[in-house]
Amino acid sequence: MHGVRYRWDGWESREDRPFSLDGEPGVALSRNRERLLARLRTRKGRTREGLVLVEGPRALAAALSAGAQVRFVVMEAGLHPTDSLSRLLSRASPEVVEVEAGAMDGFADTESPQGILAVVEEPVHPLPTAPWTADDPLPPRRILVLDALQDPGNAGTLIRTAVAFGVDAVVALDGTVDPWNPKTVRAAAGEAFRVPIHRMACEDFLEWHREARFTLVVADAGGQDVRHLPSLLQRIPPASLEGATRDVIEAIPANGHQPPWALVVGNEGAGPRSILRGAADRVLALPLAAGVESLNAAVAGAVLLWELGPARDQGPEPESLPPEIPTDPSPEQNRTPS
Repeated sequence: MHGVRYRWDGWESREDRPFSLDGEPGVALSRNRERLLARLRTRKGRTREGLVLVEGPRALAAALSAGAQVRFVVMEAGLHPTDSLSRLLSRASPEVVEVEAGAMDGFADTESPQGILAVVEEPVHPLPTAPWTADDPLPPRRILVLDALQDPGNAGTLIRTAVAFGVDAVVALDGTVDPWNPKTVRAAAGEAFRVPIHRMACEDFLEWHREARFTLVVADAGGQDVRHLPSLLQRIPPASLEGATRDVIEAIPANGHQPPWALVVGNEGAGPRSILRGAADRVLALPLAAGVESLNAAVAGAVLLWELGPARDQGPEPESLPPEIPTDPSPEQNRTPS
């Protein structure tokens, strides 16, 4: 597979691309790297290498802007990245291998590759433990827990939503699809690099919950109506910081009346594990129209993350309301311009 290797340096045309590595134009993508790309399509390979694949310009731009550590980039000849992606690549200056048009089909995970992928180091985040001390990083106050979700699209969508709604950490319990599966990373649009992701056995998570004493909220169809959420959470004492030093408590931003919480979104078919439901401080459900049995796991999780906040309090206030839309437009307003 023939290609060209170079360092990205904000070139404007093919002729401007500097070749600061030992490769010469026409050097093949090495067999070792081809084999590496194949291994990274498997969970075992990603775990062993500590590397993940990020495919597509949008996901790569999000990963780069989040500070992801890129080992190298593979790009199809003739691809013209957007100005924003070009700037991000210039700043990171990764090694780039340009391959022939159509060559991406051999090692990309998608059926229709978008012409660019990167090999990126999987972020490693230490798990905060209780009791918190002044020397520790601030403990997470909003946690999303994925309980045996099987669909990478659902997992990625929930990770992306968690980042958008201000979640501090994501926990993927045993039985959950790999959060660094290329399809999951793609569904998260590269936002997985913006939040700590921890893989844990369910028993270890419950032990962590007992030690940290955050409020455990489980999403389940048989739970309490989420519309009563404010009063439900007010009844739970914020005990998770008992024993913490005053500096830690004062350093943690106020979040209204809410104690720290973890939201569990369960398996698409079976729902949450009974052991998690039994350990929950609150089990919440979304009220649905008659005859509708359930929602997609990612949709239900997204709504509950919004309800738990603090996304509603984070966004800027609109400067002005949009113009009022007439409820009974006149025939003149309905007329299509000729």
